[in-house]
Order: sequence, then structure tokens, then C-alpha cells
Amino acid sequence: MRARAFAAAAVALVAVSCRTTQPPIVPLAIDDPRPAQLLASLESRSARLNAVRGMARLAVDGPEGSIRSKQVLVAARPARLRVEILGFLSQTQALLVTDGTTFAFFDAREHRYEEAPLRPGLLWEVAGIDLEPGEAVRVLLGAPQLEALRPSGAALLPDGGLQVILVDPSGRARRALEFDADGRLRRLAVWEADGVAAFDVRYDDLEPVGETPFAHRIDIAFPATGVKARIDLSQVALNPELAPSVFELQRPAASGGG
Repeated sequence: MRARAFAAAAVALVAVSCRTTQPPIVPLAIDDPRPAQLLASLESRSARLNAVRGMARLAVDGPEGSIRSKQVLVAARPARLRVEILGFLSQTQALLVTDGTTFAFFDAREHRYEEAPLRPGLLWEVAGIDLEPGEAVRVLLGAPQLEALRPSGAALLPDGGLQVILVDPSGRARRALEFDADGRLRRLAVWEADGVAAFDVRYDDLEPVGETPFAHRIDIAFPATGVKARIDLSQVALNPELAPSVFELQRPAASGGG
């Protein structure tokens, strides 16, 4: 059953990636220690990363059009986000904040202000990113949620990297992780419980921030909608001190509605 689960997940992963033909991957023996070592290293790294702040250039392309924006981005566990969209002269055009429970959004271009309990699909509405805030924080940090999942197979990739498939208690493939030859996470594929591909993330331009290698380019594909997003980060700070007010937004004096 382990072999069937791994083979099915590997085929799905290749289908999501739309790669060109490459040499075959080589399944590892069940008792090979490398997958467990890589997962332990990833979990240790993830536990040390609580927040990220930086400048972001976002490019979103899909069937309904394209979005380009420059942002000041702050993300903190478990689901806190601050996304400040900047104009040509770096003036604030729009600002979204959420603490994971409620959100506030101000669009200076439309003089619109909204404050309400967090609702599903908020980031899709605002930025065309089909992730919930908690998922977005984990994607940005490169710290995927692995709780209640177990490895069901692993394979050596042609370039020396390693692929690990994780399944839930029912045996359904839920995550596929790819590590490069140096053991750094370079790809994450996520499936829903019903087997539908949720999103596929690629991490690139890994540069040290302090002593931590951190991806400065993140590509996200959403197979169900055909949307692809690219986030290019700069001026990155990891685990910065963040006051609660960072994720709060006062209603503008003349917002023109709400």
C-alpha cells in the first residue's frame, strides 16, 4: 500500500508541475534514514521561524487577468498578515491587516473601508491569492504544516535532490516535499482530503538572512483556477519584533463608507 500511495502521489506531482521529460526518479528503501532526517531538519527550521517582514513584488496571472503590485509585507504565526500595497511614488494605495480572526481593509483609491470577522477567500478577493491567512504565512516562511501526516515513500531525484510523500491517517497523499541536494526545501505540493490539488509552491533564490537560508522568490500555482503567482522578496527580516498594532488598522477619518 505504501508503494501504491507513493507512486500515485508522484504521478500527481509530476502532472501538477507540467515538467518536461527527465530521467526517472529512484524510490528509496523504506528504512533509508534520509527522509526522516530531512523532515526533522525542516521541522526544526520551521519552529525557529515565527515571522517575516520585507518588500514584495507580486505578479499574479490567470484566466481573468493579471495583477502587478509592490507591497510592504509582514507575516507572523499563526495567521497574522499586513499587506500594504504601494503606488508609483510609494504612497499607500491599499492596506489589509488580519490577526487571523478579524480583518480590516482600506482602499485609498476607492475611499473604501471594511472591517469584519475573517471570511474564507479574503486574500483571493484582495490579491488573487487563493490561500487562507494561516496557509499564506506558512508558505511565506517555508514552514509547511506537517502535523498528523506521516511519510509514505521517498525517492532520489536525478539532480541529487529528494522527494518525500506525506499521507494522512487514512492513507491519502496530502503533501509532497522536494529538497535540493543540500537538504533545503525547494518545492511543496498540497492536496485536499478528496485528492484535489490545492496548490504547488516552488522556492528559489535562497539567500542567507542572518544564518538562515531563505527563499527570496516564491512561485505558487493553483491548478483548480489556472492562477499562477510570483512573489519576489527583498529587504527581508526574519523574526522581527512586531507590536500588536502592526496588525491593526484604524478607520480613516474620511474613508467615505464602510
